[in-house]
Parts: sequence; C-alpha cells; structure tokens
Amino acid sequence: MKNYYLLIVLLLLGISCNSDHEESFKENNTSKHYSLKSISVNNDLSTIVLQLINAYNINLTNNSTNGLFNKIALLDSISSQNIKFEAIKPVNYSLITVTDAQNIIYNYNEKYLTLHVSLVVKDYFNAVIQENNLDNLITAITADEELTVNDKDLLFFIISCLENTPPGSNNNDVDWKKKMIVSATLGFKESNANAVFNVALMHIAN
Repeated sequence: MKNYYLLIVLLLLGISCNSDHEESFKENNTSKHYSLKSISVNNDLSTIVLQLINAYNINLTNNSTNGLFNKIALLDSISSQNIKFEAIKPVNYSLITVTDAQNIIYNYNEKYLTLHVSLVVKDYFNAVIQENNLDNLITAITADEELTVNDKDLLFFIISCLENTPPGSNNNDVDWKKKMIVSATLGFKESNANAVFNVALMHIAN
C-alpha cells in the first residue's frame, strides 16, 4: 500500500514539474515574441518620422524656414495629412510648444541629466551614446528582464530612429544622440505621436 501511495506522489510531482516547465517555456516564448513585435512596431514609428521629414523638405517655402514657430506649424500641417501618423494620435493629443522645443534644442544636456527614467534605462541611454553599432544593444535590451514593456518600447524607438535617419545625419555625434534621446523620451511620456513629432522636429530644426 505504501508503494502505491508513493507511486501516486511521484506521478503528481512529475505532472507538476512538467506543468512548470511548460509555463516557463510559454513565458520565454511570449517574451521573445513581444520583443520581436516591439522592434517591428517601433521600426514602423521611425518610418513615420522619416515620412514626415521627407514631406516637410518637399513642402519647404521661404517663410516656413524662418523661426521655430513656423517649422512646428508646417510639420503639424504635414503630419495631419499622414494617415499612419493620424492613426497613432490619441484623442487628447497636444502639439509641442515653441518653449518646450527650444528647451530640447538648446538645453538638451541639462534635460538629459534630469530625465525621469530608471537607472537601468539611463545606463542604456549612456550605452547608446557611446556605442557606434547600435545593433549590439538590441540583443541585450531584448533579454533584460529589469526593463518594463514601456522601457523597451522607448529604447527600441530611439535606436530605430538613430539607425533610420536621413542621409547626412551624424549619428555618432554625442550631442545629436542626446537630443534624440531627450526628444523621444519626453514625447513618449505623452504618446507615440508626440515622440514621432518631437524626433522629426529635431531633425528639421537641427
């Protein structure tokens, strides 16, 4: 009889271990699937950035180049005609102000130091600034369990924007990378649309 009960216990333990293994496997696969999906989504966002920049350059007029207010106004008009951009705009979307844009453009160093992000994210920001081959960071970010979903979305978006910028951009320039990080981070706190608009504006105003 004791052997009979022992056999039942062993069978139950086996089922439990197998179930735990399956759950662990599912979690790992889910995490991996999320990261691939997140990279794809943020590549799409950086594509919208490029579309806005290209459309802006096509629609340039002499008046639109005079002053940050005119640049923001023209970019806003162009973005409202972009179907993909309109699709990511939240109901409460609000445009970046001239003052806030100037703070990013001229005070990016101070803004960078005071960004409200976790220490882990800040370490990755510093790595983005120091690393020339940003692809090297994607694997680390994907596997990092200390990063939240929002953290990964932000980091993938920044890397994607830096890798998919128009010809002539100096993506190895520390100051330029800081502007990209600051504009994307502050934008993401509002919405994906704000992040896209901010980054596009930095290219235009640079």
